Amino acid sequence: MVTRRRLVANTGVVGAGIAASGSVPAAPPAYHGPNVIIVRFGGGVRRRETIDTAHTYSPYLIKELATQGTLYRNMLVDDSQHIETSHGQGTLYLLTGRYDELVNQSDQILGERFEPPAPTLFEYLRRGFAIPSHHALILNGEDRTGEEFYTFSNHHEYGIAYRSEVLSLFRFKIWLARKRLDEDNFATPQEKRQTERQLAQMLGVAVRQSEREGQGPELDKYWQDWHAHYGAGGFVNARGDRLLTELARRAMQAL
Repeated sequence: MVTRRRLVANTGVVGAGIAASGSVPAAPPAYHGPNVIIVRFGGGVRRRETIDTAHTYSPYLIKELATQGTLYRNMLVDDSQHIETSHGQGTLYLLTGRYDELVNQSDQILGERFEPPAPTLFEYLRRGFAIPSHHALILNGEDRTGEEFYTFSNHHEYGIAYRSEVLSLFRFKIWLARKRLDEDNFATPQEKRQTERQLAQMLGVAVRQSEREGQGPELDKYWQDWHAHYGAGGFVNARGDRLLTELARRAMQAL
């Protein structure tokens, strides 16, 4: 059986670029490998609806994409007292290859927040190769903001310097609030103060991300194009799984 930890190790990025003790770290090499896409089915895979080729509701995924990669049909969760299999924990088990006991850092209902003690696949990849953060992406839905904080671990040799970025409607709302404040075309002072409060509240939620100064020029351009196409209201863009598909499609084209 190939464990997820062994899978991460076999990517060749674990430990890559790490210098010997006391020496100056070498500049990481450029990455010339394939694009890597992990599709996670939240809530568990309903086999008939997903990976059963005769009945799947995701025919392109199972008949086209899966043939280009690896489909794990019999994933098992370790039987341990501290293992929980909810959305957030399951995501981090996938990203770190470990079944660590994770402590919820939030007291909000449906707002669980976990900080992985082991490096994520993104951190291994970005430490081992010269890959910018906007080439390592988590695409998140609109109903679980807490899962936007799995971009880096608390490991002392990795962490925020090797983080990934996130594409989500939550990130778009942060970008949009900044845009409105920069343009300063508010009808009333009250409207401006309301937008300032909204931005401060969102940045308070996104405390683990380095977003105080913005999301960077590449993602800024990404959201500019999104805004030009869909507007600001949220009533035109796709929702649910279609939203994730559209975020991914645009990311592969633009980023």
